Amino acid sequence: MEVALERSSIRGAIEAPPSKSVAQRLILALALTSPGKSTISRVPSCDDVEASIRFIRALGADVEREKDHLIVVVPEELSVREHIVNLGDSGTTYRIAMGIASTFDSEIVLECGRSMRRRPVRDLVDALRRLGADIEYLEREGHPPLRIRGPIRGGKIDIRGDVSSQYISSLIYAGVRSRDGIEIRVRPPVVSRPYIELTLRILEKLGADVEIEENDMITIYSFPSELHRFSITTPGDYALSAFPMAIAGISGDEIIIRGFDDSLNTVDSEIVDYFKEMNLKVRKLGDIVYVSFSEHVEPAELDLGNNPDLVMPIVAVMSFADGVSRVRNVRHLAYKESNRLREIARTLTSFGVSVNIDEERGVIEVKGRRKLSPAMIDLPDDHRIAMMCSILGLAIEGRTILRGAECVRKSWPEYWNVLKKLGAKVDILS
Repeated sequence: MEVALERSSIRGAIEAPPSKSVAQRLILALALTSPGKSTISRVPSCDDVEASIRFIRALGADVEREKDHLIVVVPEELSVREHIVNLGDSGTTYRIAMGIASTFDSEIVLECGRSMRRRPVRDLVDALRRLGADIEYLEREGHPPLRIRGPIRGGKIDIRGDVSSQYISSLIYAGVRSRDGIEIRVRPPVVSRPYIELTLRILEKLGADVEIEENDMITIYSFPSELHRFSITTPGDYALSAFPMAIAGISGDEIIIRGFDDSLNTVDSEIVDYFKEMNLKVRKLGDIVYVSFSEHVEPAELDLGNNPDLVMPIVAVMSFADGVSRVRNVRHLAYKESNRLREIARTLTSFGVSVNIDEERGVIEVKGRRKLSPAMIDLPDDHRIAMMCSILGLAIEGRTILRGAECVRKSWPEYWNVLKKLGAKVDILS
């Protein structure tokens, strides 16, 4: 798909896109629940969520979708019904599924897409092997796809915290379904910690016996538990909502975004404070965020080690700041759907932004300027890079062309049409 963008402002009110991080964790938690029916409302219709649905279906759960409602019936006993399941390019689904699959006394092959094949899983594989899982790399050492057979019994495990929070979430899920539970010692530094806390919050809400302690390192106790059936509405996603927020703040006019629920999901809610620090006009009242146009963007220096998904909208806004801005502690962006450090540099440079990347230290330096140039971008298969480009393309004079813009289907398939409804000049060419 090709999308053309021209200078425009947006105005109106929208519902925040439902959090795929929450939806995926809820769907995968169904592998741990007692038999019977559970429902999830406002389930996003995107590739990552569909991958989670395919996995629990492979374990024998009966899943029906009625518009944005998911109705799931868990049988008396889950077992591996499909011995090969393709989880696409969903890193969250794939890695948490690794832990769950390791608790079954049956073989399952977790297939994946092209970009997932370049994402590392070695540390998690090593941890699950030490707990007793039989895991085989089917292609490239240290990377998916994998053949997995359990069951692990439980035990104590040490794991690095600086590669992916999804490794720790996977072990937490595995501990809940294991016979003896798992004591997880996470070696610092720990990246994306809010996502670990999100996993704990959701599982605890559903009845899991999980605890976290902090001394020299984080220790998480995940005890055997049978989660209760549930009926939950998926809250709004701050990281995805940050893109239309940025467009309104940089290009104008004003938008209202509803549907956040901080009682269940606070991941990336810091975006409100980060944008305020950059002088964007942002207000949060209850479950609503208001954003209006700011004529002057201030440079900022931000540590986004815990908020990797906010890097893309933030560096786009930094591109219009009067001065040099820096984002620190984001080395782990190299292991996402694309090497986002390199893709940020490539795409922003195409718009005329001066960018310096230190991959070793995980630092992005952006020298902003108000007037940039339109660009023609061949996008990687990475939804957040595409959305980052939309912020710039709608803020500058001239016509920007994005090729491969269908990649937004991974998290927010309606993204381009949502912008059009808000008044943005978005032309879907093919």
